[in-house]
Amino acid sequence: MVESEMRPAIDEWLNRNGYYAAHECLVGGWCDVIGCMWSERIGRRRPELLEMICVELKMLKISDVIYQAHGNHYHCNLSYCAMPKRTVDRMRAKTIDKFISAKVGLLSVKDYDVKTIVFSQYRNEQPHTIFRDRLWSFKLRHKKLIEAVSPPVVIGTKGD
Repeated sequence: MVESEMRPAIDEWLNRNGYYAAHECLVGGWCDVIGCMWSERIGRRRPELLEMICVELKMLKISDVIYQAHGNHYHCNLSYCAMPKRTVDRMRAKTIDKFISAKVGLLSVKDYDVKTIVFSQYRNEQPHTIFRDRLWSFKLRHKKLIEAVSPPVVIGTKGD
């Protein structure tokens, strides 16, 4: 398994929890995956960014991923590290405690199964407006791209 193979599972986990996923976004540094939860859009106004989750993907380097996730936590509400299940299963209790003391969460990923091992401490501050503007623009561009690439939905067939 490589980092990019964990990304679809994390996207699905974020979507199941009501977040819109974006990849490789500049937060404090480059973050692998960001989940955004938006308020309802009224008219043409940009909705409020209600919550933001940063997820760093790493295969083995535990100290590096904790450092990155801890740095991201300043800019978002929740910050997680996602690692392969086989790596997480081999961690000692002392290693798990490092995630807890850094106030970042730990996710175990195997195929499309994502389990929360350590919950991130919630940071009750609103994400900076520059992220809100940048991420909303990304969401709109991404939605237009999906609509342009996806074939139109056809209901029924000629024989109906």
